[in-house]
Amino acid sequence: MKKLLTIAAILNFLLAFLSQFSGSEFSVVFLVGSGLFYLLVANEDEKELSKFKMPLIITALISLIPNIFSAVLVFVAVSKIEESKKKKVKPKVDPETRRIDLLLKLGVGMVFLSGMIFATTSWEVIGDLFKVFALIFISIVFYGLSVFVEKKLKLNRTSEIYFNLGSAFVVFTFIAIGFFSTFGTYFSFWGRGYNLVYAMVFLVNAFLGMLSFLRYKNNGYQIWAVIAIYLLTNALMMHFSIELAYRLMTLTIITIILNYYDRVVPHLKFFLAATSTVVLPSIYILSINQIIESKYYYLVGTLIIANMFYFSLREKKKEHFSNLIVPILTVLMVLTSVFNHPTLNEGVYSLVATGILVAAFSLSTTLIKKEALKEAMIIFINIGFVFIFFETILGDYLEIVTYAVASLILTTNLVGLIFNEKKIFEIETYIQPLKVLFFVYAMYLFFDTQFFNTDMIYTIHLMYFSMFILLVTAESEFRIKQYFIAFISLIVIGLLDSMVGDKTLPYLFLIAAFAGFVYSLLRNLKNKEAFTTISYFILLLTVFVQFVINDMFLLGDLFAPAVAILFYIMLATTFRETKNLASLTMITVLLPIYHLISNLNVSNDVEVILRSTAYLYFVIVLNIFILKNKSSREVITAILVLLIIFSVIFNPSLMIGLYVGMIGLIIMLIGFQYKEYLSLFYIGLLTLIINIIYQLRELWTKVPFWLYLLVIGLSLIVFVTYKEMQRINKK
Repeated sequence: MKKLLTIAAILNFLLAFLSQFSGSEFSVVFLVGSGLFYLLVANEDEKELSKFKMPLIITALISLIPNIFSAVLVFVAVSKIEESKKKKVKPKVDPETRRIDLLLKLGVGMVFLSGMIFATTSWEVIGDLFKVFALIFISIVFYGLSVFVEKKLKLNRTSEIYFNLGSAFVVFTFIAIGFFSTFGTYFSFWGRGYNLVYAMVFLVNAFLGMLSFLRYKNNGYQIWAVIAIYLLTNALMMHFSIELAYRLMTLTIITIILNYYDRVVPHLKFFLAATSTVVLPSIYILSINQIIESKYYYLVGTLIIANMFYFSLREKKKEHFSNLIVPILTVLMVLTSVFNHPTLNEGVYSLVATGILVAAFSLSTTLIKKEALKEAMIIFINIGFVFIFFETILGDYLEIVTYAVASLILTTNLVGLIFNEKKIFEIETYIQPLKVLFFVYAMYLFFDTQFFNTDMIYTIHLMYFSMFILLVTAESEFRIKQYFIAFISLIVIGLLDSMVGDKTLPYLFLIAAFAGFVYSLLRNLKNKEAFTTISYFILLLTVFVQFVINDMFLLGDLFAPAVAILFYIMLATTFRETKNLASLTMITVLLPIYHLISNLNVSNDVEVILRSTAYLYFVIVLNIFILKNKSSREVITAILVLLIIFSVIFNPSLMIGLYVGMIGLIIMLIGFQYKEYLSLFYIGLLTLIINIIYQLRELWTKVPFWLYLLVIGLSLIVFVTYKEMQRINKK
């Protein structure tokens, strides 16, 4: 289970490295962040894993788009997590109370949304100035209701809701002032003083947050106020054109002060933890191109790192998450600074970054005592080695730079010889042959360019066939694992090179992948299932790359993926009795299917329907082969089906509307027939209702949408207030 999460993290890190070349900054950040999260969870005690089920499910669902393979691994890991034996006894809640609470939240949400739409839309019937006064009037009404309900009816919870709605409409009033340029163009979101408008909105939020905290003693209001103060400070500095480095330095100093006086504000502990160890370092890393332009950029980085360690050292819990993430973020910040330094050329900063990681590796292995932190650091540093090495290969670097980088990486293998072998984790023993492989490849590449000048693809073929010979002749289980990892890694490197560079000799890739799979089938190994699954997955990927991406048979964009799909079906039929191989085939076949759909000459509506059907097929495969735990299976299935439906339900096409209606009816019948999928019944019913309302949307456009929300929301709140009064009278 933990190994699956670790593998998912490594896959995310590798894909993040590849994604940085496509310029997708968000996907890189998400992949790195989710990878760190998987590593953190993988290092938790097994008894505590159950509380991470829902965050893992949500992260995996989002990961389906950038990295479907790590998402599947996380789903498998989640299905294996057993609920903690010591379950907390939840207090029994009266069903009527629960329904009332739900209606109250729904009504508040509708009123809040209606106010936001009212404040930011130019409805022709009402003038802009009148809108501002209307918002002020509504806020006064809600404040008055809050006082009345609290003093006369003694409904404290309802009073707080009305007070919050009054505060929300006060904020909407100031947003409307900036949106409609009530005080002139300068003091608006469209004028030169737009930062002052933001500062005004944040100031109001800070005041209302503190007022709510003093009135209701709810810690959430204090956090709301402090966040508003941070944003207010940043907006004021932006108005005076203070550069990002100094703004970040100021916010870091504020955080250090709050950390120092945390006894005065104990309720901000979680906020300070997130700000110190996640938010500030992330801003530094993501904005390094702007920060590096300041002459004092190093001071900003030093303050952020010092604040991280200060918070971590003050935390008394030994297993606190900050103790694990702070060293990793420190290394990442230093590497980011080195890689973006304007005075270093590419070759030098690669060498400097490698040297920093080598030093961090030695210190982590010898000085860190905590097992979880040491293992996380070793994994993170080795991933950094892989990033740097591949960047020197794929970039326009001199071969001598690649050779020097590989030599520095190889020196970390000496740590296992100098120190006790127990200090080297099992995963490091698997990575050691890859470091040797990097060195051999870099050395071969250097001498080849100096004397022979052959193509890179021939070098790769020669190396993985040589590695296969070592694999076949190896005797010990330990050496077999090492050579197998190196052999598989070489095939992956070759596939990546064939996708972006030389596409010659595709048959050799297929032969190598097939040979690795046959070897794992025939060789009697202790972890035979793991060897077989990995080699089979590499074979499937090789078939997809050579058949579809590289079109080795020259069949064209339509026939090439069709042939690949037929080949996958043949493999699935052959290994139908072996569940792990069959499930892997049924999932991986989505790659050529997706490629085929993308190249079909059909209308946009048909393409949307085909893609959605492919996603539903993926959900079915997950249910049949992957998800074993009943509770998590229902949750994951429901969320995936909802995502698929809501990705197409608001398409204006009548054909897609009919398709959505049919899917809604089918899943409703499935939920009705099978009790373990009861949630699908409600999802199908909701889908049908929303689809009907949306298809009749032309009838609803004569009245502003915010008015619907306001009327319905207020009606719900009035109804809930009435029910609360009835309950109090009964008592």
